[in-house]
Amino acid sequence: MALALAAAAADAPGALLPHMRLPPAAAETMEVAGPCRWSGPPLNSPPDGYCFLYAWLASLEPERWQAVAKDSMGFIVDAEEEGIWKAKARSLLDKVLALMESEGAHDMAGSLRRGAYPGDEEFAFYTRALGGAFLLTPLSEDKAFPVIHGEGPVHCELGFVYSTDGAGYSSGHYVLLRSWAPDQKIAQPAARMSLSDSDSDSNAKLHCPPERAGAPPLADDAASETDDDAACHTDEGDKYVSEHPSSKLDDNADNAQDGEASRCADAEGGSTAKLQTTVAAACCDSQLKETPNSDARSGSGLLDGAGDARDGEASRCADAEGGSPAKHQTAVAAASGAAPSSCDSHLEETSPTPTDKRGKQLQTSTWATAAMAFGRTSRILKIRPKWLGRILSGEKTIEIRGEACPHEGWVTLAEVKTRRILARARIGRSRRLTETDRHENHEALREISYPAPWAWPLEEVEVLPAPISIPSWVAKGSVRWITRERWEAFDRDPGLEAAPFTPTAWAARQSKRRSAEQGCEDAAPQKKPKQTMARKRYAAELCSTQSCIFNPQRPGSAARRPRLASACAFCSKATMQTAAGTPAGRGRLTKALKAFRTCSNGTVHERALKRLRHWAPAHAARIEKSATLGLARPLR
Repeated sequence: MALALAAAAADAPGALLPHMRLPPAAAETMEVAGPCRWSGPPLNSPPDGYCFLYAWLASLEPERWQAVAKDSMGFIVDAEEEGIWKAKARSLLDKVLALMESEGAHDMAGSLRRGAYPGDEEFAFYTRALGGAFLLTPLSEDKAFPVIHGEGPVHCELGFVYSTDGAGYSSGHYVLLRSWAPDQKIAQPAARMSLSDSDSDSNAKLHCPPERAGAPPLADDAASETDDDAACHTDEGDKYVSEHPSSKLDDNADNAQDGEASRCADAEGGSTAKLQTTVAAACCDSQLKETPNSDARSGSGLLDGAGDARDGEASRCADAEGGSPAKHQTAVAAASGAAPSSCDSHLEETSPTPTDKRGKQLQTSTWATAAMAFGRTSRILKIRPKWLGRILSGEKTIEIRGEACPHEGWVTLAEVKTRRILARARIGRSRRLTETDRHENHEALREISYPAPWAWPLEEVEVLPAPISIPSWVAKGSVRWITRERWEAFDRDPGLEAAPFTPTAWAARQSKRRSAEQGCEDAAPQKKPKQTMARKRYAAELCSTQSCIFNPQRPGSAARRPRLASACAFCSKATMQTAAGTPAGRGRLTKALKAFRTCSNGTVHERALKRLRHWAPAHAARIEKSATLGLARPLR
């Protein structure tokens, strides 16, 4: 056996790396970390790019991993359970990336962040970060030989296989074969798990991008925390102050000895969230008046005069208190016995009336120009916050849409609904989704129903230092793209933000308001059109198979699944044979083949006809005979 291993090593395509070694000839002499905890059937893992880390986690808790419900492809069925295990895998990956960057392997770490699979060189860092060696056994290659990665006793044995999709793309996959890992509890990722524990939507919390510099936390989040969370945040703040005695939360700490208001700022302290919410305290500049709901922050460079927002003694005191600037200035003036300052009178004179809601929004908002918002791009692409967060963190490298990208090159990325510009990216040449793309983006494919999804590669992503808010007039009416010309038109006439979009829309709003005041029946909400219900019914009748390429292109298509079936006729043999047993079913199959002939993907019709020949050969022979004879209507 030893001679065979030596001969295999000699025939290997390359030499062993320093962290690699061959297993002993006798398996019982191999040094292991503990007693055998798993030697049953191989434990599969989800093929979403973290399969190696899932297999390592399974070796630590094999019984628990076996009890997790998974589908036929290996994906975890329960979304919440999937988020918990994915958070653990990402926590392990963060340790590996931190070790790589600390030793200067930045290219290797960047490749893993972009979704590359680990290899022999990367496993040198994996074993050190995970704290144990593992035996890697190839299962799909006859000439390959097992290798131990890492120093010390072996914790587990992993199997490596190749999976190839219909397009010919192959990717590696790892499964757990045996485990000798010591019995230990898996450490929960502190930052990510604390977010998911306080929110029911764990997936949305886990995929949020890291906080960007210059973007303070929202005041509502700080106010809605529980007592335990608030205590935890206080402890963290005290620890930070004790470790950095020279750091000050107040930007005006250097002027702490100037005036009574400065001493008040040092005495009060306050929480970081309160300090950051009062970004425009007591500013006398008419161009800088912010509302609590404004997305723009002082110091971000988006507002004129933002650098002067904290000038004056009242500004320093308001930053420490966290209260209303105008109220605090009045309190300081009353305590000192002085008359109200000119800044207070200016605020009172320029404040809009309560009924002038549009006018108030115009005066309290300062928008960025088109040149600042677009940069060198000409269009803004709107993406849901959940997926844009993954793009910014590097977890998602493609954008899935229902058609090829009509505007390749550099574009600006913005969030839907929040209307915030966060990054710019370069979109490469669009392509059809491969089987590997479907595995890596299976969560996104569950929420969309594109008949033939396309992948828009995001080759370069540049995150902006601070978000830029989009005016509602600019974003009005846009579905996917926002053009630069519309923003430039807004720059020429900023009053468009307060004015009605069209006279008809303004008249309609006034009519509804008068009807509501008079109790007219016309003000009752209108019923949804029937098309909306048809679309919902159409979405519910899509094939549930994730790799299905025979999705219907319109409501009422013959390729949709029957009411009591879970897959369409071209994905399920039983469904096709049931349809071929009735005249109506045979007609639907024939109609579907005609529709597939006009599909943009030329292989759909060939694959559908091939499955029809295997599962319903009699009906396939009728169709081919009708096509040969040139009949206008096929026989049934």
